[in-house]
Amino acid sequence: MPNLLYLPGWSVTEYEIDADGAYRIPAVFSAFPDHCPKCGIVGQIYKHGTKKQTYVDAPVHGRQTFIEVTRMRFRCRDCGGTFMQDLPDMDDAHRMTVRCRDYIAAQALLKPNTHVAEDVGIDEKVVRQIGKENAAVLLQQHAEQMQAPRILGILRGGALDLEAFLTEGSGGGAIGDGDAVEHPGRIAPSDTSQNCII
Repeated sequence: MPNLLYLPGWSVTEYEIDADGAYRIPAVFSAFPDHCPKCGIVGQIYKHGTKKQTYVDAPVHGRQTFIEVTRMRFRCRDCGGTFMQDLPDMDDAHRMTVRCRDYIAAQALLKPNTHVAEDVGIDEKVVRQIGKENAAVLLQQHAEQMQAPRILGILRGGALDLEAFLTEGSGGGAIGDGDAVEHPGRIAPSDTSQNCII
């Protein structure tokens, strides 16, 4: 059977649709570690059982999708430490695939949290948490990339119909890099395009 997850390194032998109409996909990850992450020794680890874990995936064909992972546990002969198989495509903090987390972050910008939660099959508070995390990243990127325009605003008034142009420094920098400066100017009476003469 082809890799139904479309994720490299994963093996899927079957799938089923449960009573709620959701996909249930048993899967295993074929990549095994070659060293102990606790002591760093290479070649001294061995299989030490398995653990069943369920991860939420992005909806497929409009159905909620859950991946039932048989995850390997390993033990180190040198230090005696045990650890779980690393799953790079999974977000263990939210118990979902990385692509599902990205899907939720994108959908939360477009839909109410309750709708996204119903589509994916998770609690609304998880959607809210992921949405807040994504918003923080977007705000940080926006703060780093946004540049101030040369003219921030125009204040009109006065007996001579003068205008004051509020600018941010010389323009082209980030918001707050320069000091706001007022420049007097006049709109020519015959200038119907409202171009400003400073």
